[in-house]
Amino acid sequence: MFLKIKNIIGQVLSFFSRPAGNRIVFLALCSMGIGALWYVGRQVDLINIGTAIKTLSFLQILSLLVFVFGIVFISAVRWYIILRGFGYRESLWRLMKRITKASAVSFVVPSFEISSETFKGMELQRHGISVPASFASVFFDFILILIVNIGGGSLLLLHVLFQGLFRAEWAFAGACVVLVSCFFLLRRILKPGTLSRFLVKCIPLNEKSVEAVQLFDYGLSFFVKESRKYLILASLITVIGFVWELAQIFLILSFLGVHPSVTQVFVFYLVIYFFNGVPAFGGLGFGEAGAFLSGSILGVPDHISLSLAVLLRARQIIILVLGGSFFMVTAIKEALAKLRA
Repeated sequence: MFLKIKNIIGQVLSFFSRPAGNRIVFLALCSMGIGALWYVGRQVDLINIGTAIKTLSFLQILSLLVFVFGIVFISAVRWYIILRGFGYRESLWRLMKRITKASAVSFVVPSFEISSETFKGMELQRHGISVPASFASVFFDFILILIVNIGGGSLLLLHVLFQGLFRAEWAFAGACVVLVSCFFLLRRILKPGTLSRFLVKCIPLNEKSVEAVQLFDYGLSFFVKESRKYLILASLITVIGFVWELAQIFLILSFLGVHPSVTQVFVFYLVIYFFNGVPAFGGLGFGEAGAFLSGSILGVPDHISLSLAVLLRARQIIILVLGGSFFMVTAIKEALAKLRA
């Protein structure tokens, strides 16, 4: 029975790992995102959203722009530290450009064609970084953000569950259990060869793909074993980035006339983050639905919740424009180089 279930799961994964399966999933997610955007738009008067955003002063808008560039800078610093752990010293400016270009790719190009993580790994490889370091550094960058967000979500859940029911000591004990469990789970996942064996069992891979996965696995093992100092530094930068994101949510809600509590800020950020993680044009429609859902739960007016979503989406569009500009500059330079040759 177990083998039969395993074979069925393998066949399903095999189908969805093919181009046809990827397209079906992608189109389904896009349809859901458009449907969510349409539904949310029907629930709120768009004029109220425009009015709420118009109340922002020039200095308030300028401060939000600072947060946009701050997020890109923090991401570049974290990536720089991870690459230092592999023995490479990259320019922060170049890493910032690659981050904005990767964000543009994730928003414009279908995820089954290329993801932002794959693009960043290929960019590093194209500029002389080894295959293990290129893709393992991108993986660590992604996994650190995910772990910090899961940790933040767990602490929020514990706070909600234990507030008013048990003493604060129980909440602290619960948080310790979650952190220790995450540590041992991560230790198991990053054990040499574990990731390779898991992927090979789940997804049918050709010989070249298996070799690439093994190189990637080697990069992870090397970093964990030999570069713990950089791993700790990168983790601290990730926590700073998490706080920076929370501060941005707090400021936007404050500018819109809400006096948010820490719990409200946590809920808005975490829900919007995970909804935006849907691999369909930057989570378009899903992020707005997440903001609407969060506001409904927290008692925040719908037009304020969607104004928050619009301003966060504007941040994404700014990064998209920057990334597109860097693509254009690169294309022009390459064209001029060919003409000179």
